Amino acid sequence: MDEGPGDEVGNQGECLEVARGHGTVPVPVRDSKAVDGPAVVFSSDGWSSFVTALKGGRLSA
Repeated sequence: MDEGPGDEVGNQGECLEVARGHGTVPVPVRDSKAVDGPAVVFSSDGWSSFVTALKGGRLSA
């Protein structure tokens, strides 16, 4: 994920970094504290569904 700064989501040190500018191609997401670590890659639809479920309180830790 070397596309430049992404958006960080989270609090209390539990953050994800989402690379910007991917449009309809896969969306890479990684732990913001492990910049050299692996990324999880979502389809645009999958990422949108995940965020919607998260905002709707349908996911738990």
